[in-house]
Amino acid sequence: YWSIRFTLAPNFSSSNLIRLGLLGPKGTFSEEAGHVHLKRRKIKGRIKYYPTIKDCFTALNKYEVEEIIVPLINSTIGYILETLNNLNTHKILDEINIPINLYLVGNETKKIYTKKEAAEQCRLRLSKLESKIIYEDSTASAAINARTNNQSAIVSERCADMYNLNILERNIQDNKNNYTKFIVLVL
Repeated sequence: YWSIRFTLAPNFSSSNLIRLGLLGPKGTFSEEAGHVHLKRRKIKGRIKYYPTIKDCFTALNKYEVEEIIVPLINSTIGYILETLNNLNTHKILDEINIPINLYLVGNETKKIYTKKEAAEQCRLRLSKLESKIIYEDSTASAAINARTNNQSAIVSERCADMYNLNILERNIQDNKNNYTKFIVLVL
């Protein structure tokens, strides 16, 4: 399915502690990819969370972090435009495929908070609900707002557990073999 080819940048860092920028807050699929990346490289990271993908790129460009991890392409909806719109002269250090299983969590379903891309991956299920969809910058932000407003969100199981949200429905994504390719970028 992936039609894009990259040349991976060599790993020039000799440090076993890196500053890593991720889409936050805690509980995002980007954070999950970050943990996989750090474990794979056998290094420790000081993770800094950013509210948007664009903010991750800005932090890398300003040297606030040494690496960022951003979603590139999803098996159901295709390329993540916010990432493509910010790619410039960045080098790809690594690629990480993360399975994406989405859960409807929370309480009242009059309003469902979610990231736009997550909603697009659950079109079939959402079409059967009479809910107002409210887009957030991340699934973890959606979880926080759902909890605060006693509503619902579309998030990962890990995120639901992290923010103590009731699981209403499991695996609501249209494609049961849904996954996202994340890329690790450096300057």
